[in-house]
Amino acid sequence: KLQFLYFIGKGGKNMSPGRFNFFVVTDVTNMDEVISRLKSGDLDAGLIDPSLVISLFALRVAAHTAVGALSRNKLKTSNINSEVLYTLSPSRTISQAYGTFGPKKGSKALIFGSYSEDPEPVAMQKLSDYIASVVDGKICDIESLTRFTDTDGIRKIYKIKDEELRIGTLEDAIVSKISTRL
Repeated sequence: KLQFLYFIGKGGKNMSPGRFNFFVVTDVTNMDEVISRLKSGDLDAGLIDPSLVISLFALRVAAHTAVGALSRNKLKTSNINSEVLYTLSPSRTISQAYGTFGPKKGSKALIFGSYSEDPEPVAMQKLSDYIASVVDGKICDIESLTRFTDTDGIRKIYKIKDEELRIGTLEDAIVSKISTRL
């Protein structure tokens, strides 16, 4: 599990604590059903292909950017959960972001994330129970994320050139692109 805590409000007024909670789910056997439920709007979660997330830090930057959009009432997608997926994408087209960073049919792993204003233990347990009711798979610690990373695929999607990697890491390049995409 991974959790990022945020306070949303304007000028210190009406501040409400919220948090993103993320889990990696592996050995998924009902991905087609999960994708169908996601497309029908039946899931209150963001589902992300873990092979295209370079690091936990990049996921945190995307979550932070999504929360910023929510606090400014500037979401580009229908909800805060899908905004994280959209924020990860270098494309400004929502459907292309979903197609690239969303879960794929036949895939056996996904990142399952959800924004909640519940207290920490309640939010984590609710999300864990919710995942278990939706996905036939194994809930793993988010720290296992890097074992799914496809660096060649990530370089291709973000159009990272060798020159960029001479002055920084692949993570640096991706985080820079995510954080400056406003």
